[in-house]
Amino acid sequence: MKILFYNWAQLDSPVMAGGGVTLYLRNVIEELLTREGIEIYFLSSGHRYNFFNRKPRIEETSNVYDNPRLKTFTLLNSPVKAPAHDAFYAVDRWLRDDVTMRLVRDFIHEHGPFDAVHIHNLEGLGSNVLALPKNDKLRRIFYTFHNYMPVCPQIELLYDNRLPCADYHAGERCVGCLSHDRRMQDLIAFERVGGTLKGYGLAGHPIGGFLFDSYAGIRSFIRAARNLFNDIRHGLHTRFRHWHLRPKTSVGGKSSWRPGPHTRTPTPLPPRQRILDGLAYRQWREGNGRMLQQNVDGLFAVSDLCGATVKRFLPPGTEVETLLLPIDIEVSAAERQAFRAQRKETDGITLSFIGYNIPSKGLPFLIDALSGIDDPFYREHVDLLIVARLSPHRERQLAQLETRFRNVRVIASYARNQLVPLSQMIDLNIVPSIWWETFNQVTVELARLGVPSLVSDHVGAKQTLTRPEDFVFEAGNAEHFRAKLDRLVRNRVLRESFFEEELKMPSVAEHVDLLISHYSGKSTIS
Repeated sequence: MKILFYNWAQLDSPVMAGGGVTLYLRNVIEELLTREGIEIYFLSSGHRYNFFNRKPRIEETSNVYDNPRLKTFTLLNSPVKAPAHDAFYAVDRWLRDDVTMRLVRDFIHEHGPFDAVHIHNLEGLGSNVLALPKNDKLRRIFYTFHNYMPVCPQIELLYDNRLPCADYHAGERCVGCLSHDRRMQDLIAFERVGGTLKGYGLAGHPIGGFLFDSYAGIRSFIRAARNLFNDIRHGLHTRFRHWHLRPKTSVGGKSSWRPGPHTRTPTPLPPRQRILDGLAYRQWREGNGRMLQQNVDGLFAVSDLCGATVKRFLPPGTEVETLLLPIDIEVSAAERQAFRAQRKETDGITLSFIGYNIPSKGLPFLIDALSGIDDPFYREHVDLLIVARLSPHRERQLAQLETRFRNVRVIASYARNQLVPLSQMIDLNIVPSIWWETFNQVTVELARLGVPSLVSDHVGAKQTLTRPEDFVFEAGNAEHFRAKLDRLVRNRVLRESFFEEELKMPSVAEHVDLLISHYSGKSTIS
């Protein structure tokens, strides 16, 4: 059996680019390599650009596995940049790009036949790869929803980083969803410079910093010159009537509500011109939906919540099967107890948040909700640990909780091999996500190491819990959250009831068995 996997980041990325998807693919591929007769190809795209040779092409890459049955490749100079937000204002190109489609099709023709191509996101590729023709070189295509990208280029179905998006108003709402206005071509230009400097070993080097800043400065100078040229051209049309010198000092004036002889009526203007029309976002969602329904042999969601959410935005009748994510931490109850026995005994309880400092993950909500606790018990017995890379603004917000808790501490980041000692610092983890989070691997990782989690009902991993009535709260509801939290903080027995039964999730081996069944055509759902 020969399988081609796609993810925008290479699976052995030293900085874990791609996050949880990268970790999942490592686990799956490592298990597949233990099976005889399976050959794996892995393709990434959208993250490597050359300054001098700008031709899009696919090249083989090295990887840490050193296994002859695993070959890795990357598509250089992709017209579609990853990650997703970098291409948000280029969804028209993202949907129809034929360069990446042609390169992937030729790659399959050269290296096939493949029993299956399994696509794990559309970042870095034109989404029309979903319409790859199936023939003697490609038998089946599969897609896994780790996020909502095919129906939402913001990927989280979270409008303006505030509200779960139930209606995108035929694409019109998408136009104002993101606060940034970065153009993909500008981001690719900077990535070309950064990637070239990295290739010469100058990333992080003072000379590399000088060259990168010089490039940015030259682009700013060119922009300033272009603006001046446009001003001169406008001046020629208006006889430079607006080019007179302004007064060196401002003259004082009076303010009156009564209009004077020279008072002008305010001029209503339309909103600023859109970067991209709403029709492009509608076509993105509808076009991808058609390709997923008509050409893809199996659509997988990583949780029931993920599947139910995405089906609301796909064509009626589209089948989506839940394949719960497995985790590589597979320990017995005795091992879990041994891990917990190694932790230092304290007279208090430590709460934690582990995740990204972004609104969708719920950290702003958590800070606001915890600031509503004014209880001597918390000030004397409860510590708070935030494991996230915080902005100065967020750290200032967090500081208000120092008067609410005995101790507030921050860990900016951790390596995966630090997960055990990190877990030994925590009594109860909090997952306050406000987006319809497709899974949440931290919940199950910590659970396997003996740490319970209190999760919002927008977290897909809630279906693995055996006591949701005690460990799930209503997303965005601070009062409900505090009530659930308080019971768990004050009751150790209730916290430990989290482990009365094992999590309801498959092992990596069981998950891979299901995948192989689909790849071979024995369990295809569409």
